[in-house]
Amino acid sequence: MLGAVPFFSKKIGTTKARDLGVTYTEADLKRVDSAVGHVSKVDPNLAAIPGEIKYEGQVKVNSKITNAEATAQVNRWYTSWEKTPIKDVQVKVADNGDVEVSGLLLIDRLYDYAIFLGYTQADVDQVMSYFGLIAMKELPFYTKFTGTVNNNVVTINVTTVQIAWIPLPMSMIEPILPEFETFITKRIVSVPGLSVTDLHFENGQIVFVGTVPETTTTKP
Repeated sequence: MLGAVPFFSKKIGTTKARDLGVTYTEADLKRVDSAVGHVSKVDPNLAAIPGEIKYEGQVKVNSKITNAEATAQVNRWYTSWEKTPIKDVQVKVADNGDVEVSGLLLIDRLYDYAIFLGYTQADVDQVMSYFGLIAMKELPFYTKFTGTVNNNVVTINVTTVQIAWIPLPMSMIEPILPEFETFITKRIVSVPGLSVTDLHFENGQIVFVGTVPETTTTKP
């Protein structure tokens, strides 16, 4: 059973996400879409589709994605899909393959996203209560890690996790990493048209080999 850790709600000094120095433009978004052959659409009337996401087709991909392009892709989900629980995200891959990700976690959208993934509101309430965050609306997060995906199997080595600028001890993170890796692996294989033969990080870029849906349609 989770115990209470109310110090988070009392010690949060800012709701601003950590700045990793990564910016992007619409050109970055168009460039990565063109490189992978992917088309993203929005349809306000897509309520009949479970989770309001519709995947169609499949295209082969062998691409290197820059920090700006990855950041653009992640942030597009906030404006194109109503259940996206993060915004103001920056993705930064170092030359040595270390990955940093920062942004804001949106508590009000987290419930809908968790239900979309098969969890219950009670599950989310338990986690929020554990961190003393029931009253929060936006929460800065930051993580640093290395990782790979080979034939859809995810391997992650996390070195840093911060919530509300407060570092979490690795003794809390390491026991749940295997479950998290399994969760991401299952998410990959659940998306029609998506298959990851190889994904790794090197020289400040994301290297992706596999397939992606040709078209993704979401409800904004």
